[in-house]
Amino acid sequence: MDDKKIAKEIMMIARGIMVQSKKNIEESAVEFLKKNPKPKDSATHGWAEKNGFEVDDFEATIYELAGKYVGSFLVQGLANKKGVGLKDVDAKELAMGIDVEMEHTNDKKIAEKIALDHLAEIKDYYTRLKKMEAEAEGE
Repeated sequence: MDDKKIAKEIMMIARGIMVQSKKNIEESAVEFLKKNPKPKDSATHGWAEKNGFEVDDFEATIYELAGKYVGSFLVQGLANKKGVGLKDVDAKELAMGIDVEMEHTNDKKIAEKIALDHLAEIKDYYTRLKKMEAEAEGE
């Protein structure tokens, strides 16, 4: 095998290792964040070192995940698309919506965001939902 073929093969192996390593660090970062939703810097460093990751690479992965998922969640949705904010919806409907959406999350801000998206589409969404559920229970 000539030097060019060997170099090409080494590069392909290295790329495969890098892709697998990135996957492993992302999976580990997600696991870490599930166990540590509000991590201290020392916990982040300790996890990285315990799992054999460079601390800077591990922190960069956490920031990348946060930007990718949290950032996109906060700026997307029907309410944002339509320019509907808290002041544009009925406060009673919003409160009902937050209560309903808390069934799916333990974060009030996320529940509020979901409720706002529903109310941007149908202004009395939660009143209608409550009526529909009451009718279904009566059947």
